[in-house]
Amino acid sequence: MPAPVEYIEDVAQLEAAVSACLTKDVVSIDTEFARFNTYYPIVGLIQIYDGEICYLIDPLAIDDLSSMAQLLTAEHVLKIFHACSEDMEVFQHCLGALPSPVIDSQIAAAALGVGFSVSYQNLVEHYLSIVVPKEETRSDWLQRPLTSSQLDYAALDVIYLLRVYEIQKEALLAAGRTLWVEEECSQLSVGLATMIEPDAAFEKVKGLSRLNRKQLSVLRALCAWRETKARESDVPRNRVVDQKSLLIIASENLRSKEDLQSEKHVTQAGAKVW
Repeated sequence: MPAPVEYIEDVAQLEAAVSACLTKDVVSIDTEFARFNTYYPIVGLIQIYDGEICYLIDPLAIDDLSSMAQLLTAEHVLKIFHACSEDMEVFQHCLGALPSPVIDSQIAAAALGVGFSVSYQNLVEHYLSIVVPKEETRSDWLQRPLTSSQLDYAALDVIYLLRVYEIQKEALLAAGRTLWVEEECSQLSVGLATMIEPDAAFEKVKGLSRLNRKQLSVLRALCAWRETKARESDVPRNRVVDQKSLLIIASENLRSKEDLQSEKHVTQAGAKVW
């Protein structure tokens, strides 16, 4: 392991780690979570690297994570993430706090012409010529104990990320793109899927241009209902009703349970709208 790793599993250890990170100008952060059968992500691990020590924080063992909010919102500490929209949702849900200020290495890579939506593995290989193992990408982060392979994978996610940022930082300065990336990243917490108003949920549905005004109104109401129901029950949206069924209901002007049951393309979940 290219840096010391500390496994954090109680409040005192967490507070000490946060205090250490608050003395830094920049830290890299990542999360590992599960989201198979829930609307909200269930966080299984939080990784932070401050340039000296990598902290692996076990949220399943710690009763009170609130001290982390102080780090996430500290304006003097820049937080580096990679493709962080879901990380933002994790912190908003489990801490009620959104990281700021933030730089997303994926956005920086796009600004530097490395590629659009480049993966973390490709990013590390591009900048550091290091191949990051992918075996643990889909592993169970809620299991305990975590395997040594999982812990190594999680630690490298943030250790290499900070190194990548240091290279990107110089490249952005040279290209005159620093301000643009900072402005883009300042908007990352806007419009998170778990925070949008239910009435706006329909805007994320593909194929809206094919609907007329009346159909859009129906779809808007259906999507708002689905969003509210999914949040209340903490289940995936498609567990309530899938998007295809919502579009069919809106576009075919289905008005009754009988109409739904006769529409062969509407799923069983879709038929439960009535």
